[in-house]
Amino acid sequence: MESNPIEGSVEIRDDRTMVGSVTVPLPFCGTLGGSPTTASRPIELHAAVRFSRPFDDAGVWAGDVPLDGGRSARGPDVGAYAEYATDDGEQVVVAVGISYVSRANALENLAAESPELEFDRVRDRARAAWNRRLGRIDVEGGTRDRRVTFYTALYHAMRGPTLFEDANGEYVGIDDQVYVAEDYTRYQMFSLWDTFRAQHPLLTIVEPEVQQDAIRSLLGMYEEGGWLPKWAYANRYTNVMIGDHATSVIAESIEKGLDDFDVETAFEAMRKNATETPPPTATFEGRQDLAAYENHGYVPHDTVGNGAGIQDLIPHEYERGFAERTGYPASYFQDSASCTLEFAYCDWALSRVAAHLDANDDADRFRRRARSFENVFDPGTCWMRPRNEDGSWMDPFDPTLWPGFTESNSWLYTWSVPHDVDWLVDAVGRERFVDRLDHLFDGFVYPGWDEAFSRYWHGNEPGQHVPYLYNWAGHPWKTQRTTQDILSSLYAPTPGGIPGNDDFGQLSAWYVLSAMGFYPVAPARGTYQLTTPLFDRVTISLPDQQYDADEFVLSTVGTAAGPRRYVHRARLDGRPHDWPWFHHDAIADGATIELVVTDSPSAWGSDPSARPPSMSATDEP
Repeated sequence: MESNPIEGSVEIRDDRTMVGSVTVPLPFCGTLGGSPTTASRPIELHAAVRFSRPFDDAGVWAGDVPLDGGRSARGPDVGAYAEYATDDGEQVVVAVGISYVSRANALENLAAESPELEFDRVRDRARAAWNRRLGRIDVEGGTRDRRVTFYTALYHAMRGPTLFEDANGEYVGIDDQVYVAEDYTRYQMFSLWDTFRAQHPLLTIVEPEVQQDAIRSLLGMYEEGGWLPKWAYANRYTNVMIGDHATSVIAESIEKGLDDFDVETAFEAMRKNATETPPPTATFEGRQDLAAYENHGYVPHDTVGNGAGIQDLIPHEYERGFAERTGYPASYFQDSASCTLEFAYCDWALSRVAAHLDANDDADRFRRRARSFENVFDPGTCWMRPRNEDGSWMDPFDPTLWPGFTESNSWLYTWSVPHDVDWLVDAVGRERFVDRLDHLFDGFVYPGWDEAFSRYWHGNEPGQHVPYLYNWAGHPWKTQRTTQDILSSLYAPTPGGIPGNDDFGQLSAWYVLSAMGFYPVAPARGTYQLTTPLFDRVTISLPDQQYDADEFVLSTVGTAAGPRRYVHRARLDGRPHDWPWFHHDAIADGATIELVVTDSPSAWGSDPSARPPSMSATDEP
């Protein structure tokens, strides 16, 4: 929450129970704009607190003043307290239940989840539940530190999205009405600009039941509020991040056959986000400046409001400071190039769903729009570059600086053509493409906000697929080298062992997938890029309700004395596999991939015929 409460209330119910409610006027990133029906309305949260023994004394306060004899209080700054006289070593256990629906539901949630108020029993149940979930992946070999880091990352990646329904199935919808989640689990907290890249792809493998319920939850938000969210918090759209990545999450599941949801409604929702411009007051929903994107083939940089959420209207503090130092206008800082690139990928994902449903006109339309990235590629510099409404390039331009890009710069965002990497290789030139990747990965950085950089920043999402792009350029061994360096140097089993904001499990999911030896560059294609795993053998137990096969195995054989291991040969179910990639069907069918590794690079996977798929090089939509 980003603001102080506007209303609150507390009540002491009995000698061991308190309840309370709080109303907060603005949700996460809800400080600006938003339609009054879907975004910037207050959120109310209810809580119930139960203690393991009766209070010695208890009371309430309002502001800074205790209310003598009071059992309840109401106002923007109220609370309740309990007092105990305890012996040495004596414990008082406190359990809390919350609900967005009511205090009664908070009490019911508390009773359902912590009925006995015994800490050890709650801890033991949690441990057993997490062991079941984490046990879906078994790794063998590697060091203890790597195994600890792996399972810590898997734990982090599986913590989201978070449960939003109460024990009785009730939840508050986007429209503030109370619903009951029937035949699915309602989730919230969708950081989609981040999690479409690796966290949701990981869920399709290890918890497809959560992935499908997450999509049902997204479709519920569409039915209640009229739009698929860009970034959902509780029962609110929020004014944060760019793109339309619910489309990628849904399209990926359909591609993988995990479509136990209303696919027609999903297509309707994705199509609305991609074809209908939200009203000017609704900066939280849909794609802003959609008309300009369609008319020009890109989001113009010098017009106000270019689909970048809060960046549309008020530049970040770093942008304001940069403007003061340089004298450049506020429009210089719009995230136009990033928006164009993200929209193009999402349009490509949507074109695949349209083709799947035989909606051929829509498939053609969105496939054409998926080429919009070409319109922000400057052939003179071979960088992605913001472009003005009249077709001119933003000037001045420096690929190490942030203006025109979301939390990044052209050194990272130029690579954001995950659906057509072949085109990018040809447009940049293969030799320059590889040279720039080599420069990027010559060092790892964590830049300050607005700090110029040209080395690899793993701690934010836009570049996390880039280590795998060597696979398209004929140098898979460099993907293997780079991913092993990132895994070994940027992650550790320590309190600071993750290289940035985990963003609801995205950085952790990157580690899990890469440590297992594969990663989805364009998730909606349903393919994975191969790299060298950190372990000798990875076994994924496949949930039987979604998959017919029991398990998928990826193993390594061979010896490597040095700090890195390189793939020399591969076999898929015993047959030679010369491609540095594979399709999700191999996982669904319960295949075994065996990688023969040594400590020296090889030419495996470098033949042009082994290149991974790209939109320009195949007949795919």
